[in-house]
Amino acid sequence: MSGTSLAVLLCVGIPVVAVAYAYMLVRLIRRAAARARAALETEGIVLDTGTQWITIYYKRFRARGIAIGVGVNKARAALVLTRENRIILVPGFRGRYWLTPSGVSVGIDPGGRLHIHSDAPSGQGASGTVDYHVAMPEPATWVNVLLQAGARPLTG
Repeated sequence: MSGTSLAVLLCVGIPVVAVAYAYMLVRLIRRAAARARAALETEGIVLDTGTQWITIYYKRFRARGIAIGVGVNKARAALVLTRENRIILVPGFRGRYWLTPSGVSVGIDPGGRLHIHSDAPSGQGASGTVDYHVAMPEPATWVNVLLQAGARPLTG
C-alpha cells in the first residue's frame, strides 16, 4: 500500500467510523429514553416538562452506581411527575433515585427557572443533596402541583 492510498484511507475511514459510532450512540440513548418513558407511562404521568435544559447540583450525593462529592451537571432531559408521586429525571432515570414531593422544597429561582431542592432523595442507597433548576415556560404550574402534593415552599 502506497503512502498516498494510506493517507486517503485514514482521512476517509476515521471520520466514517466516528460518524457511525456517534449515530449508534444517539440511537442507543433515544431507545433508553423511550423505554424509561414507557415504564413511566404505565405508572401514570401527571406532569412532564418535556425536554428542557436542566442543571443539577449535587452535594455529598450517593445513589446506586453514583457517588458525587460536589458536582454540577447540565443536560437536555425531562422531569416527570408520576401518579405514584415520584419526580423522575428522564433519560437519566435507571431506577437509581427519584424525588418525592414530601421530601422536596420547590420554588422559582431569580432567573425564572423551576427550582426543586431535596436533602432526601429516594431510591436504593440514595442520600445527599440534589437541586434541579429547569428552564421551562410555566414553572408556576409545577410549583403549585408540587405544593399541593406535599412539597414545602423554598425560602430565601
